[in-house]
Amino acid sequence: MQTKELIKKYWFIMVLAVLAVGFIIFYAVDSAQHAEKEISALTVDDKSLIYSINGENYYADDLYEELKPRYAFTSNFMALDRLVTDKAVETTSEMESLAASNAQYLLSMYDEDTLANDLRSMGFNGIDELDDYYLYVQKNVQLSKDYFMQHQSEYVDPYIAEKNPRLISHILISVADVEETENEDGTTTLTAHPTAEEEAKLNEVLSALENEEFADVAYEYSDDGSASNGGYLGLIDEDSKSTYVEEFADVAMSLEEGEVSDVVLSQYGYHIIKCDATTASNLLNSQDFLSALYSRQSNLYAKVIVEKAEELGIVIDDEEFQNEINENLNESEDAQ
Repeated sequence: MQTKELIKKYWFIMVLAVLAVGFIIFYAVDSAQHAEKEISALTVDDKSLIYSINGENYYADDLYEELKPRYAFTSNFMALDRLVTDKAVETTSEMESLAASNAQYLLSMYDEDTLANDLRSMGFNGIDELDDYYLYVQKNVQLSKDYFMQHQSEYVDPYIAEKNPRLISHILISVADVEETENEDGTTTLTAHPTAEEEAKLNEVLSALENEEFADVAYEYSDDGSASNGGYLGLIDEDSKSTYVEEFADVAMSLEEGEVSDVVLSQYGYHIIKCDATTASNLLNSQDFLSALYSRQSNLYAKVIVEKAEELGIVIDDEEFQNEINENLNESEDAQ
């Protein structure tokens, strides 16, 4: 597929990437223009050099000029997105409380300057709007959920029927010595040789699961990084299952909603897998599932925002911006 066709098909995904690149280039150019010392290795003919191929130079200034129109469109669309999301979903005290809590947690984990730059790249005015960002995320998820509930037969049901998506969690008890034997038919057989400590931990987990919530047991015992999130791994479907080892994926894809597997052995050790959701009503509560739905059609998120704007009576006064939205949506649909 030619570059122009790719841009048409994936315009909304690409403008988000362009936004990030635009900010990087803007700060790179701005720094180069205001730096007190000259970095000659990165400057040619008084321009900031990005790279050279076969003697041809590519400059930050030139690339930034090419990106500005698309960046302007992206910036305008993000502003529309925030306006639509805010008006479409009523703010609740519970949302505000959760947003404040999430913001405080993030502030305790990351550098404020980094967070501020990230927020600006998403259309927010720095660290003072971190609460607003988390509020936007909650409301945006609700807006998306509402849309897909209204259009379930068009988007949700076909995806479930075709790809068998589900949300999964697991508990891992690491086993250092797992032997792999190749069989005559080309298959392999795994045999665990757990230490007394590893076997005792497995038994503790199985015992705890009889009386405690799966997420609590995962948090306390699992040797996987997902333990901090109650063992939650996210969405798996027919396309993404190959990212997991076969023994794990086969069982995860076979479980019913709410079902917990027997002990599954992989090269990493013992797994106990839980299927958190397979039905539309529960899958739609997951941001992972919503993202998967959007990824199946390149212009779908923009379509949702534009349709909601029209429903709310939001008028775009900028004729050029409106025309560009229509053009991009039409081109994206033609490229499907």
